[in-house]
Amino acid sequence: MKNPIPLFCMLLTILFSNKHYAQVSAYSFTQTLSNYGSANNGSLVGSHFQDDDVTNVNLPFNFTYNGSTYSNVNVCSNGYLSFNGLTGTEYYALSDMITSEVIAPFSQDLFMGTVVQGDLSSGSNTITNLSTTVGLSVGDSLGNFMGDFPLTPTITAIIGNTIVVNLNALNTSVAADIFVMNGSLRQNVTGTAPNRVCEFEYRNMTRFSISNEVINFKVRLYETTNTIEFLYGFMSPNINGIPSEVGLKGSSSSDFNSREVTSINTWSTSTAATSIGQVCDFSNSTYPVNGLSYVWTPSACVSPNLVLPFLIPNICAGESATLTVSGASTYSWSNGSTSASIVVSPSVSTTYTVTGFNGTCGTSAPLTQPVNALPSINVTSSALQICNGQSATLTANGASTYTWVNSGASQSIAVTPSTTTSYSVKGSDGFCENIASITITVNAVPSVSIAQTKTLICKGNSATLTASGATSYTWSNGTNNASAVVSPTANTVYTVTGANGSCVSKKTATLTVNNCTGLEDFAAETGLNVYPNPFGDELNITIDSGAELSYILSDALGKTVFSGTINASSKQTIQTNDLQAGLYILTLHSDNNTMSKKIIKR
Repeated sequence: MKNPIPLFCMLLTILFSNKHYAQVSAYSFTQTLSNYGSANNGSLVGSHFQDDDVTNVNLPFNFTYNGSTYSNVNVCSNGYLSFNGLTGTEYYALSDMITSEVIAPFSQDLFMGTVVQGDLSSGSNTITNLSTTVGLSVGDSLGNFMGDFPLTPTITAIIGNTIVVNLNALNTSVAADIFVMNGSLRQNVTGTAPNRVCEFEYRNMTRFSISNEVINFKVRLYETTNTIEFLYGFMSPNINGIPSEVGLKGSSSSDFNSREVTSINTWSTSTAATSIGQVCDFSNSTYPVNGLSYVWTPSACVSPNLVLPFLIPNICAGESATLTVSGASTYSWSNGSTSASIVVSPSVSTTYTVTGFNGTCGTSAPLTQPVNALPSINVTSSALQICNGQSATLTANGASTYTWVNSGASQSIAVTPSTTTSYSVKGSDGFCENIASITITVNAVPSVSIAQTKTLICKGNSATLTASGATSYTWSNGTNNASAVVSPTANTVYTVTGANGSCVSKKTATLTVNNCTGLEDFAAETGLNVYPNPFGDELNITIDSGAELSYILSDALGKTVFSGTINASSKQTIQTNDLQAGLYILTLHSDNNTMSKKIIKR
């Protein structure tokens, strides 16, 4: 839900606190021959030995570049400056995708100093057969990287292709690499305000891994006019044709103003680069002459007055809003859009910067889209697991009003699901809504049954009751197993409680108890059956349950004609074909009872 009351209003037209600029691609360019001048003896920028180093230095005056004003600049030993961050390893700083606001007089992988080759003799302080002495001076130090000397040596004399140092060599080596630490990077300021000039000189530089070469150049920043000049001095390049990037770069790779030198032209007749990756060739046949000057001058600019939204209403996180501006010919937004309107969906209040252009002149302004956070809805339940048929109470918190999906509008609801069910609630704080859910797990109630070995027993006998359908059982007589052996003295109802976890159900079984004074009672308990009666050549006795029985078959005078035992759940067949027809008495004995039955032989 959107807040109908805006958090703030903005002026229809931005008249101040904005950014006016002309892109560096609109800077004008001239190339002329000038005077390189004397060496810069200003303050040292960084150390005497640099490789891929970046030093942040203060400018003697505020300098405006690409429409922004700066009081300091990052100076990289690899032949370029930047008003934004650098790592120092952007050897081609113009075309490198991570750089911006770059001034590059000679962007390459540069080494501070001169590398030559010469012969060392152990115990001697002369280095002979030097490949070149160009750029070397008395007082220059040599880099003792290989441990050829006990300490860092210094040149005391230069005689032809031989140099003399103040220390004797420890090793003998032919055509050894000699690192002459004669390079420097210095800054000075000349003139008086408001027409001062800040100059950075790269003196005695060498392309990395290239020997026998000297590179000198300067960068001049002019106060008030904000003009930029590259001035090239004495050059003694080696034959290796590794090129450099020369020119300016704005806030992105699409805004550049650089030069191209190929085999068909010279540095004095360089042409404007049509892509940011184009370079200037550099070798012993293609290099800038001493005094060559490249000058870039910012163009005059009439910036547009941007017309911004009068108000920007709040939105909730996850919603979209449209921001629309006017007053310029073209636009560029900080999110990459180039239209007058953008659709945004920020999760938090976010400021978007729009730049409007009339040609190459632009005005920037921020627009902040307010975003209200969604309410943090939480749902609790009186029970996360219930048994089928039970109820649970669900309660929502974190908002001011609540609406349950298909369950009405209240903070709490009672539910009685028959299966595991998820419930969702929408909570509102008056501006924004959010949804939360909770799942109630429904456990099945066990279906308990009881199997009885007997439903009727004689007094003193026992029966076994066995429950099923659950995972645990409790009988009313205290038994905690699935089966209970009982010996009631009277008719008794037994109850078993079966449980599956927290869900329970009950089942009852009735056991009838007889005194068993007659055969009928005993037969009812044991399933006794004597047949046929009258019998012929066979008499059958069966028993379905109970203990072992003994039997005696007697004639009418009490004489025993047959006797034996009958196992439980078995059948006994007596062959009676030798018996005379008449009355017989069948007597049965169990542990607790004696019973008699009259039977007749046909």
